[in-house]
Amino acid sequence: GAGGAKRFGANLATGDVIVIMDSHMRMPYNWLLTVDEALDRYPQAIFCCACINFRCKWVGSGAKWSRATTEKSSDVFMKQSWMNRGEHDVVDRCDSLLGGCYFIPRYIWEVMGGLNPSLYGWGYEEHDLSLRAYMMGFEVRRINSIGIQHRFQKELKEPKKGFPNTYADFNAMAVASCIFEDGVFEKLYYPFFKHVAPIHAIVQFEDAIDEINQFRDFVQAKRMYSDSDLPALCNFRLPTLREQQEMVDCIMRHKGESTKECRRKSRNCKDCKEKEKQEVVKA
Repeated sequence: GAGGAKRFGANLATGDVIVIMDSHMRMPYNWLLTVDEALDRYPQAIFCCACINFRCKWVGSGAKWSRATTEKSSDVFMKQSWMNRGEHDVVDRCDSLLGGCYFIPRYIWEVMGGLNPSLYGWGYEEHDLSLRAYMMGFEVRRINSIGIQHRFQKELKEPKKGFPNTYADFNAMAVASCIFEDGVFEKLYYPFFKHVAPIHAIVQFEDAIDEINQFRDFVQAKRMYSDSDLPALCNFRLPTLREQQEMVDCIMRHKGESTKECRRKSRNCKDCKEKEKQEVVKA
């Protein structure tokens, strides 16, 4: 899958900068020159670019963390949303990589241990690299002056059947279990994944636990900051047990509904709001 292919290719590369990109992208003129200037100016950072689709419609530049509940259960735990582009000629910090094309100095790639070796299929590479970069003392920045065309799944005329998007839940668990401090995943994340993730993802995670823990030991030994530092570093805040349970309850209540209907309800769910009012009255 994409995760393993990116790691395999990066390990074979011999240059000073690792460039990871999706195959369905179109690069603008002189993009490498602009990237080179950003790397020289911010040697302690990893980078993403602005993103547009093949209809030349603006999408976003970098990502921010959010708590929005969507139809994708794994998004509840480390949800990202696009940031506005910002000033054209500015290379500023962002919370997380997003956009399908990333530039990472080789020495940072080696210090971080590359991409999480447990990831397969595609999904959660940006979460993995971004959170570990901040925890290990690096930065995540976006190069606003580069607008890269990205052909998204919904723009393809071919059927979506066959896309390897069923691995997202497994990858989300692998990333969360490696990054956060002792006990956080077991207490805060794993009980809820057991409610909302497909059973095959849970089984695969438990089968791969030895490999996951091996990389976890490496990550924990390299980290410079604790989980409590993440809000100041990149605006990522661990949810409380109550917040997690409320989001999981909402997902379970609307399970099986269409994508559009589920998004609408999960953002403004009358049933969930009524339940919250009853809890407040009881309190």
